[in-house]
Amino acid sequence: MKYPRRLTFTLLIFLGLLISLLLADTIWKPGLTEIVPTKQTPIISQASQGLQEEQRGRDRYRQGDFQEAIAIWESVAQTYGNEGYFIAQARVLSNLSLAYQHLGKWQLATEAIARSIALLENAGLSGLSVFAQAMNTQGQLYLATGNPEAAFSAWETAEELYHRDRQEMGVFKARINQATALQQLGLYRRASLLLADINNNLQQQETSPEKAIVLIRLGNLLSTLSRFNEAQSILQEGLTIATNLNLNSEQVTALIGLGNVAKNRKNYTTALDYYQQALNISPSPQQQAVIELAKLSLFAENQQ
Repeated sequence: MKYPRRLTFTLLIFLGLLISLLLADTIWKPGLTEIVPTKQTPIISQASQGLQEEQRGRDRYRQGDFQEAIAIWESVAQTYGNEGYFIAQARVLSNLSLAYQHLGKWQLATEAIARSIALLENAGLSGLSVFAQAMNTQGQLYLATGNPEAAFSAWETAEELYHRDRQEMGVFKARINQATALQQLGLYRRASLLLADINNNLQQQETSPEKAIVLIRLGNLLSTLSRFNEAQSILQEGLTIATNLNLNSEQVTALIGLGNVAKNRKNYTTALDYYQQALNISPSPQQQAVIELAKLSLFAENQQ
C-alpha cells in the first residue's frame, strides 16, 4: 500500500528523530560503572547486603526500570557513605547519574555525578577505574545537555585515567567518545583522523568482549559520518566476535548498525534482513522497540 507522499515525508521525519533518540541510548551512553575490588570495596560475599542491593539496581536498570533502579541506588549510596565505603558510594552515584539521564532529570544527574567525582578526586590509585568511568558519565551528561566542548575535555580526562589504570579498552572507548564530541563541534577532519588511529591500534588487540564492544561503537560512529564501507567492515568484524563470544546485546547492536548502513545505501531488502535478525535474538523490550521503529521507517522510506 502506498502512503500519500506528504504523509510519508512527515512519518520519515518523526521516525528518524525518534529512532535517533532511542539509538543514542544504545550506542553512545557509557555502561554502568563496574564493581571492581579495591581496598574500600565491601567484602564480596552473599552476606554483603550492599552489593546485593547494588546488583539488584543494576538488573532493574538493564531492564529499563530506571525509577526502581534509582530508588535502590539512592539507598545503597547512603549505606556505603555511612559505612565509609566512599569509592563504592562514588560508583553508585555515577550509575545514579546515568539513570537520571535516561529520565531526563538533568539537575539530579548533575548533582549525582558531581558528588561521585568529589569523592574520587582524593581516592588515589584504588579509585582510578571508578574515576575513569565517572568521567565518561560526566562527558555523556555534558554532551546530552549541549556542551560538546566540555564533554571532549571530560573524555580526555577519562582517557588519561584509563591509561594510568592500564585499561587499554577503556582508552579506546574514551577516544571514540572524543571523536563523537569533535563531530558535534564540526571538527570532522580531527574526528576522522582520531577514528583512523583508533582503528589501526584496535586491530592489534586480542579478541575479547571489550574489543567487540569498541568495534561496534566505532562502526556506528563511522556510519554517522557516512563512511559506510568502513562502517560495514568494522561492524561485521564486531558482530563476528560478539557472535563467537555469545554477547547477545552486542550482536543486536551490531545488526541494527549494519541495517542502518544498508538502509542509507538504499539496500532495503538487506536492511530489513539485518533488522529482523536483530529482532529475533533481542531479549530487551527497549531494543525491540528500536528495531520495530527502524523497520517502520524503512517501509515508509521505501514508499518514496
